[in-house]
Amino acid sequence: MKLRNFPEQFRLRRALLGAVLAITLMVPAAAIARAQSFTGSISGTVTDPAGAVIPNATVTLTAVDTGRTRTATTNGAGEYNFPSLPPGAYKVRVTAKNFTTSEISAQLVVAQQLRADAQLKIGVESETVEISAGEGGVAVETQNAQLSNVVNQEQIVNRRAVRPHPRQPRVRRIPERHR
Repeated sequence: MKLRNFPEQFRLRRALLGAVLAITLMVPAAAIARAQSFTGSISGTVTDPAGAVIPNATVTLTAVDTGRTRTATTNGAGEYNFPSLPPGAYKVRVTAKNFTTSEISAQLVVAQQLRADAQLKIGVESETVEISAGEGGVAVETQNAQLSNVVNQEQIVNRRAVRPHPRQPRVRRIPERHR
């Protein structure tokens, strides 16, 4: 009688092994897919002139190209975060009661985690202070040690080689006869 149950036990073990193998292969694939994100984020901390955090400040993010806005309120630690943003130019406007308004211009590139901290001065909300982050200068990545480079259309059309690091070899064009 035990010999009759043998094929059924074998099928169950094989199905269990197949399920474990499928899960084992899916986990790294999900991690790789997540790592290839094209969206970035803008986050920061809102402080006063003494360096104390300002909770409940209103932060409004506006996409310059489309005019779309998103609003957030700083938490108890004075922090705000706008995740999953497509690359582009943004304006961050920070307002709080009894403080001046701060406007930050930010240029977000692919998969960047841009930090846009704001220090508000004591005063009337109608006063505005403008700051640039990542526009016309170098945006410093403070969240991780990631290095990246953006290639613009002109570089692609002119087939210029882009070298983000001196030790990285130049990309060279292979002549037609060798292809």
